[in-house]
Amino acid sequence: KVGRQAADMLIRNNATVSVAHTYTQETILRWLARSADIIVIAGATGLDLVSYAPENGRTLVIDLTGGNNIRAEGFGTVKIVKGIGKVTRAILLKRVVENFDRGHRT
Repeated sequence: KVGRQAADMLIRNNATVSVAHTYTQETILRWLARSADIIVIAGATGLDLVSYAPENGRTLVIDLTGGNNIRAEGFGTVKIVKGIGKVTRAILLKRVVENFDRGHRT
């Protein structure tokens, strides 16, 4: 549910969204991670993103799982969100989109 909510909110704000899950092929996951500006992790535990890190190292990773053993070294900024509900999560993602959008217009 969390991943779908995050994807829907980003789509409503004109973002291009790709959704991956445990059955997504390794090569597709690698391409998605290396071409993303923002990665939102929801519902995954024990995820190792290190081998997917982009060369520029500027991708923003938002971990909505509360830091459940997710490794994301090599990415730009990693924000771990712990112990919040749906409303707070929605406000957080809205602010991320607004700030990200502003930063890319300048």
